[in-house]
Amino acid sequence: MLGELIDGDSNGHLLLSFDTGGTAGGVDFDKEDVLEFDGATWEMAYDGGAEHTEWPPACAVRSDYEKRYVRRE
Repeated sequence: MLGELIDGDSNGHLLLSFDTGGTAGGVDFDKEDVLEFDGATWEMAYDGGAEHTEWPPACAVRSDYEKRYVRRE
Protein backbone atom coordinates (compact mmCIF):
# COMPACT_ATOMS: atom_id res chain seq x y z
CA MET A 1 0.00 0.00 0.00
CA LEU A 2 1.39 3.35 -1.02
CA GLY A 3 0.41 6.49 0.81
CA GLU A 4 0.66 9.96 -0.63
CA LEU A 5 0.78 13.11 1.44
CA ILE A 6 -1.82 15.39 -0.05
CA ASP A 7 -1.36 18.35 2.24
CA GLY A 8 -0.51 19.50 5.71
CA ASP A 9 -3.41 21.28 7.36
CA SER A 10 -2.86 24.61 9.14
CA ASN A 11 -3.39 22.75 12.43
CA GLY A 12 -0.35 20.56 11.72
CA HIS A 13 -2.41 17.48 10.80
CA LEU A 14 -1.49 15.45 7.72
CA LEU A 15 -4.00 14.67 4.97
CA LEU A 16 -3.19 11.39 3.21
CA SER A 17 -4.56 9.32 0.35
CA PHE A 18 -3.69 5.69 -0.41
CA ASP A 19 -3.59 3.62 -3.61
CA THR A 20 -5.65 0.81 -2.02
CA GLY A 21 -8.16 0.50 0.78
CA GLY A 22 -7.22 -0.60 4.28
CA THR A 23 -7.44 0.27 7.95
CA ALA A 24 -5.43 2.88 9.85
CA GLY A 25 -5.89 3.28 13.59
CA GLY A 26 -9.24 1.50 13.43
CA VAL A 27 -10.54 3.66 10.55
CA ASP A 28 -11.54 1.66 7.47
CA PHE A 29 -10.94 3.47 4.18
CA ASP A 30 -11.09 2.94 0.42
CA LYS A 31 -8.66 4.24 -2.20
CA GLU A 32 -10.90 7.22 -2.99
CA ASP A 33 -10.90 8.47 0.62
CA VAL A 34 -8.64 10.97 2.40
CA LEU A 35 -7.50 10.35 5.97
CA GLU A 36 -6.37 12.92 8.52
CA PHE A 37 -3.57 12.05 10.95
CA ASP A 38 -2.79 14.29 13.93
CA GLY A 39 0.32 12.39 15.03
CA ALA A 40 -1.63 10.05 17.31
CA THR A 41 -5.06 9.32 15.81
CA TRP A 42 -6.59 8.77 12.37
CA GLU A 43 -9.96 9.97 11.11
CA MET A 44 -11.83 10.14 7.81
CA ALA A 45 -11.34 13.62 6.32
CA TYR A 46 -13.13 12.91 3.02
CA ASP A 47 -15.32 9.93 2.12
CA GLY A 48 -14.91 9.73 -1.64
CA GLY A 49 -17.42 6.88 -1.94
CA ALA A 50 -20.18 9.09 -0.56
CA GLU A 51 -19.45 11.98 -2.95
CA HIS A 52 -20.59 12.16 -6.57
CA THR A 53 -22.05 8.64 -6.60
CA GLU A 54 -23.42 9.25 -10.10
CA TRP A 55 -19.91 9.48 -11.58
CA PRO A 56 -18.44 6.30 -13.11
CA PRO A 57 -15.23 4.87 -11.58
CA ALA A 58 -12.09 6.56 -12.90
CA CYS A 59 -8.45 7.07 -12.06
CA ALA A 60 -7.35 10.65 -11.41
CA VAL A 61 -3.83 11.53 -12.43
CA ARG A 62 -2.18 14.82 -11.62
CA SER A 63 -0.48 16.65 -14.41
CA ASP A 64 2.29 18.72 -12.80
CA TYR A 65 2.74 20.64 -16.03
CA GLU A 66 -0.85 21.83 -16.09
CA LYS A 67 -1.26 21.99 -12.28
CA ARG A 68 -4.64 20.31 -12.43
CA TYR A 69 -6.16 16.87 -12.15
CA VAL A 70 -7.25 15.05 -15.27
CA ARG A 71 -9.62 12.10 -15.36
CA ARG A 72 -8.72 8.93 -17.22
CA GLU A 73 -10.68 5.69 -17.53
